[in-house]
Amino acid sequence: MNKCADPESLLRLLGDRISSDDSYMSKPTNPHTVRKSDLVRRFDAKKVEAFLRLFSVKRGRKDFCYYTDANPMTRRPLVELSEGAFFLTFRPWIIEAIYDFLNDTISRVDSFAHKKGAAVEEMAFDLLHKAFGDEAKYYRNVCEAPKTNEHDMLITYGNYIFVVEIKGSKVRPPAFNPEKSYTAVRDHFCGSNGIGGAYQQAIKLKKFIELAPAVTLYAEHKNPFVLSSVNKRIIPIVLTLEFFGSLEINTSDLIEPEEGQPYPWACCLDDLENLIRVNEYLSKDPDEFIRYINFRVKHHSMILASDELEIQESFYNNAFKRHAFDRYILCPMGNLLIDKIYFEEKGVPYDYKFSISVEPITDTQEYETTWQR
Repeated sequence: MNKCADPESLLRLLGDRISSDDSYMSKPTNPHTVRKSDLVRRFDAKKVEAFLRLFSVKRGRKDFCYYTDANPMTRRPLVELSEGAFFLTFRPWIIEAIYDFLNDTISRVDSFAHKKGAAVEEMAFDLLHKAFGDEAKYYRNVCEAPKTNEHDMLITYGNYIFVVEIKGSKVRPPAFNPEKSYTAVRDHFCGSNGIGGAYQQAIKLKKFIELAPAVTLYAEHKNPFVLSSVNKRIIPIVLTLEFFGSLEINTSDLIEPEEGQPYPWACCLDDLENLIRVNEYLSKDPDEFIRYINFRVKHHSMILASDELEIQESFYNNAFKRHAFDRYILCPMGNLLIDKIYFEEKGVPYDYKFSISVEPITDTQEYETTWQR
């Protein structure tokens, strides 16, 4: 007879499992176990006390949380097992907890928003310069007229003009009421601080550039330069500090371009940094990166995925296969090339097979599966 056939047997079995897990978690050799004594040997004792006070939690009866409430385990991911011993539930959470705490703390300073925006734009410029190199021309704080209608960045490379808008706002969390939550998320996404608002800014400049074969714009609010759009393709790019999830991967749920206008390529800065690391690892030049951006814009509404790096890796492997409803569906891959790159940079061997497609994808080629993991 199944020993878990009745509820009491199941509870006893779970109790045994929990007890054994406690024993495992308390072992000094467990890589998830953090000991206060080890921290004190490496850091100032007062700082260790403050760190544990902010980011650890004791087990016990807690208030009930709704699914839209802040998860206490992401804010305090160190669970105290015994005096001086803590279990790290999920390693990335400790980094996120520190980031959220610092961001919430310094955001109370009045000048923070302005300084944060400037820092985000500087970070975006550095990454785009790495992506497009010295052959591209970069114009920042671009205005259609002196000191009016400002746009964050404009980049020219070959036959391309990239209109770049950058947003550093926090992602709006969902509310308990689904209908109100949808409205709040939509309004933030489409507002001036969201991806939709940034896209409208980019399209506005795109239209202005297309009014004549050559137009005069103003960099740094006041320095005039002439831009020709003859035989040029203008692509809107939206970069964000925080990741908007699937709405950033595929904006078509909330953005409906005007007839003849493209979707944007939207990407968070963390993903952009890793995309560039992959390109460098594979010795991809700016033309290859632009080929990828072209693919993302052209097939934007057709892609169902949750990770920009998975899309990039599938693109370079020619691994897209059109499914029902004329969509490209990417299931989560788990391990990615970026994991191999990370571990190799740390000197850790990482077995992961990756091969470039012999025949690169073109704009007109059908995308079929040509590789196996």
